[in-house]
Amino acid sequence: MSRPIETVRFKAITDQKIGTGTFIEGLPGHGLVAAIAVNQITQQLGLSHHGSLHSDLFPPVTSFTKGQIQDPVRVYAGETPPVLTLQSDVVLPPTSYRALGSCLRKEIMTKFERAVFLVGAPARSESEVGDIQGVATTAALKDKLTAANIPLATSPDLLVASQARLRTISINLGSRPLYSSSKRIPSTQIQSLHNH
Repeated sequence: MSRPIETVRFKAITDQKIGTGTFIEGLPGHGLVAAIAVNQITQQLGLSHHGSLHSDLFPPVTSFTKGQIQDPVRVYAGETPPVLTLQSDVVLPPTSYRALGSCLRKEIMTKFERAVFLVGAPARSESEVGDIQGVATTAALKDKLTAANIPLATSPDLLVASQARLRTISINLGSRPLYSSSKRIPSTQIQSLHNH
């Protein structure tokens, strides 16, 4: 007997309609820098809780804020600019990535012009801690990074997976191996990525 295929499900809690815009993902990873950065972006842009992701593949935990229980993997949305962010209070296991990606593509990112993935990357030196660099899948997105004053990555080992159906930017945030050292990413840079 075959095992059932594990899935990730999106449950909206608002009927907010998001126009064509930008999806930003910053899941916990190296140094937690991406998770901290996407939280700052969510707060700077005044995004509201739009829904949550659920799966048996995720760790069986819950989180809370200000004394209130909340789902650990949440989606936030805003209309000016049209932005959706994905946040998680827990590190998601690699076994969930395929189902998570499928859910994101089919249920959340269908109307978005681009996706921005925030990635914590080990800094090669103390002077690189907090630096940001961008990688793009198209020449047009590369131009948007330059217009937003985000330096382009020059190291050949910083890669982003290219998918023809999804125009993607990866913003690599230099961090120390053991704790986060993120610089604040101004919301004007994210707005600039959307507007250019």
